Amino acid sequence: QPCPPYKQFMEYRSSKSKERQSFNFGRKGRFKPKERKHVQINVGLMVPHETDGADLKPLRGKTLPLFADPEVAAPDLLKQAVHKMRTFNKDVHEGPHVLLCPDCSEVIHVPGSERTFKLAEYKQETGKANSRIPFFIFLEKHYKRS
Repeated sequence: QPCPPYKQFMEYRSSKSKERQSFNFGRKGRFKPKERKHVQINVGLMVPHETDGADLKPLRGKTLPLFADPEVAAPDLLKQAVHKMRTFNKDVHEGPHVLLCPDCSEVIHVPGSERTFKLAEYKQETGKANSRIPFFIFLEKHYKRS
């Protein structure tokens, strides 16, 4: 016949075992709502080339990281980029800006398709890591001229 301390220990052990099992939610764990992670992209300034003014080139040293939602559309990304640039660079001119790809084309659609621009789709098309994706802002009045 087991002694009383052994019996108490076995009861304690079985109660702890049940308690531990109540915290086990299997391999995938408890369902958690999917959190959107912000991804880092780079935003810079584009300036006219000094020689003729028709070509555009990125301004060195004026690139900043920008954390954005992967499902962000082009107008919202432009607003975030302009806000960040004006915050850190006081020499950014006032006025409406356009968002440009590295090839100096305006960001409206995902390049090579007619789908509206989403950052996640652009990343998938280019195959680059998010931190290697650059965008540039440029004054709209100068862009329409060139």
